[in-house]
Formats: sequence, C-alpha cells, structure tokens
Amino acid sequence: MEAVRLAFARSLLHSDGIAAELTSRGGTATPMEGESPMPTDQVAVAAAGALVAPSGRSGASLLLPAVGLAALAAFVALAVADGALYKRVIDLWSFHPEVSPFVDLEGPLAWIRCWRDGMDVFLETTCDIFDRPLNYSPLILHLPLPTVQPESKPAYGVLLAALFFVSLAVLPRPRTRSGAALLLLALFSPFCMFGLERGNLDLLMFAAVAFAVLCLERGLSVRLLGYAVIVAAGLLKFYPWVLLLLLLRERPVVFLLASSVFAVVLGSFVVGYHDELGRVLDNLPQLNPFQDAFGASQLANGLVIVTHGLHAPPDQGDTLDVVIGWGITLVVYGAVLASAVLLARGAALQRALGRLSAREAQCLTVSAVVMCGCFFAGASIGYRAVMLLFALPGLLVLAREADDWRLAWLVRGALAAAFLLIWSLPIQRLINRVFGQFWVPTGSTAGPVWTPVPGLAFWVLREALWWWLMLVLLAIVMRMILASRIWNDALRWVAKA
Repeated sequence: MEAVRLAFARSLLHSDGIAAELTSRGGTATPMEGESPMPTDQVAVAAAGALVAPSGRSGASLLLPAVGLAALAAFVALAVADGALYKRVIDLWSFHPEVSPFVDLEGPLAWIRCWRDGMDVFLETTCDIFDRPLNYSPLILHLPLPTVQPESKPAYGVLLAALFFVSLAVLPRPRTRSGAALLLLALFSPFCMFGLERGNLDLLMFAAVAFAVLCLERGLSVRLLGYAVIVAAGLLKFYPWVLLLLLLRERPVVFLLASSVFAVVLGSFVVGYHDELGRVLDNLPQLNPFQDAFGASQLANGLVIVTHGLHAPPDQGDTLDVVIGWGITLVVYGAVLASAVLLARGAALQRALGRLSAREAQCLTVSAVVMCGCFFAGASIGYRAVMLLFALPGLLVLAREADDWRLAWLVRGALAAAFLLIWSLPIQRLINRVFGQFWVPTGSTAGPVWTPVPGLAFWVLREALWWWLMLVLLAIVMRMILASRIWNDALRWVAKA
C-alpha cells in the first residue's frame, strides 16, 4: 500500500499542473543552504499531502449531516406530536409558518397534478393551496414523475430535506472548532430554516451543486458528468447555469465542445418551450426591496421608493426618483467592480487562495459564482443564500491565513456580513415590533409606525453588507477567470496576432 501511495505521489509531482501549483505555493525539492537533501519519496509524499490537505486535515466532515438529520427527525416528531407547538418553535426563527410544512414543494406537485388534469397552470392552479400559477421551468410539467397527492407531500418534503442534509457532507471539514461552530450557526440560520420549512426546490439545487463539486475534482469524463448535472439543474431553475463559467478552466477543445453542447441544449429548450417560457416570466414574483431578499436591483428599487414615498408601490416613482435611485446604485456598481478588479489582480488574494485545500477552493469558487450570478441578475428570495454554505469554510481559512492585513480585514468583514445577513430576520422583526414596520407588504394594511428611521437605517446597512460580501466573492470569481486556461490562452493568442 505504501508503494502504491509513493507511486501516486510521484505521478502527481511530475504532472505539469501540480508542478505549477507547487511553484505558486513556494514548494521546492531543492534543499536550502545548510539543510540535508530530502529523499525523492519524501518530497513526493509531502507534495501530495500539501495539495490535498495543506492544513493537515483532509476530506469532509459528517458533523453537519449528522446534526442536520437529527434535527430533521426532531422537527418531524414535533410536527406529528403537536402541530401548534411546532409552529411556535418555527416562529422563533422570525418567519411565519404556513398552514402546513413544505408549502413551496406543494407548488410543483400541484402544477404537475393540475396539468395532467387539463388545467392551464400558467393562469391558475386551483389544486394548490395558494392558487399559485407556474413560475418555474415549464419542463417540470413534462418530467416522468408520479402524480403526487397532497397527503403524500410531507414524505416528499422530508426526503428533500434529508437529501439536503446528506449533501452537506461535501463541504470541507472545518479546520478549527470555532469554524465548525460557525458552520452549525449558519446551517440553522433563519434563511436556511426558511428554505427547509417551506420545502423549496433550492434545496434540490444545493444537492445538485454539491454533486457537481465532487465531479469537478475528478478526471475529464467525471467532470463532464458534473457539467451535465449543472445543465440539468438549470433546466429546472435556470440559475445553476451560471456555473458553466467554470468551463473556462478547461482545455480549449473541452471548452468548445461542452459550450457547443450547452448551446444546442439551450437552443432546443428555448425553441421547444418559447411560449411557456414567456408566460413563466410573466408569473415571476415581484419582490419588495425591503423584504427578505437580495439582489443588486434591490438597492435601486428601494431608493426609488424611499425618495418617492415609503408607501408607494415598488414599480412606481417619478423620473427624478428613478434617476436618484439608479444613479446612486450605478456609483456603487462602479466602486465595487473597480475594487474587485484591483483585489483579483493583486498578489495578496492569489497567495491566500493558494493556502486553501482543493475542496475548500472548489466550494468557495462555486459559491462565489452562484451568488454573484444570482445577485447581479436580479432579486432572489433569502433562502437562496443557502448557497453561501459552500463558501464559508474557504472564507474562514482566508480570514485567518491571509498575510496582507487589508485583505484579512476585508474577508473578515465579508464573513461578518454573511452571518449578519443570514441572521437578519430576528433583528428586522425586533425593529418592526419596537418602532413599527416602515414598509407595507403587498396586500397588507399599514400599521402604526412610531418612526421609520431605525427600520430604514437597518435596510441601508443590510444592503451595504450585501455589496461588501459581493465585492469579495466577485474578486474570487475574477481571480478564477484570470487564472483560467481559456483566459490565458486567449491573451497569448491576442499577443501573437
């Protein structure tokens, strides 16, 4: 076994990619002055160990899946034994429990059921408890799934939650006990619990991305399977397609072939479902910029409403209000973009990323791509921030290992922002109860407001924290692009032209 391990380590050491990685980390097989030469076998083993687990620890941890599955069992038992107590416990996370668990899962199941009964689910779905029209991919109606009756929904919801918790085993093992505690704190944050209690399909997307992470660490054939999973997930909820940006890391021939296949799939999907896709876009919910959602447009839309009047509808505002709101947002855009470019091109971030294990770097990159894609494409409900779980282990290492104090504090600020954001609902609820809710949800009546200042100030802080976090994640995405095979080959081609 030791001979096999040494042979594998030697093969790693002599590959071009590993040699380059060792060079970037300062690795060398040449002894310094006064040192004895290291035997070749020891060099090979040290090289493989440094690349697999630079912290001395490798692999994933079963802590999160074990705790999550235990919590799931406890909540299921509580819901069965005492539904009223279950709702009071869920209410502690600062979101209102619906009439029954997994109501978001009820939507797709009802759409399929009503569609097969001949109903136009793009207009209404009377077999859904909320009569929600279809606002997911129309492909979901044509999947070979069994017709699920409402009484079977809890079982499917529990299976979806269990799949999510099992997929947490893909996350890299925390290097410290405090890191493990912070990951548990993130797992049971209101945003994650919100998605779990509602049974939202973003949990399925999380599991699909986790599987893709495992595939992208392997050889070409398995990596292609990972990209296929990403494409399949995007056919259901669209946003996973942004992860195809990772194709930039492949060789040109792989990049071109995979991109061509995706273009054919996308073109066929659009041509085959163009009418349904247009109706789905019309059914997408319009998110109030002050609710538990995130996105670059939230700042602009919120500023338009604030300058026009707090009780104005989200889509209304005078020309001056729109100019002020979007003008400020464009300034923020420019500042964040310029800062991210400088950070990505700097050596400090490159050195810090080099201290991550392969799994930490992969998960951090995947999360950064997904979160930046969702943030800059529009507005997303807060539970989609569950994708931040992939980034937290890597950010914790960067915050501790960065050798530049400015980068270290920037990453620490992003970490603090991430935790404050995913735990922002209790703070928002406290402000609303003490001072009154300064914005009025659609279909609701304005209640008494003592002063809107604290709520408005917290909203401004929340948006600032989102932009801070996105700055760091965007810089990581840019660093990935700058280091990618396709980008550097393109630069060399342009230089020769």
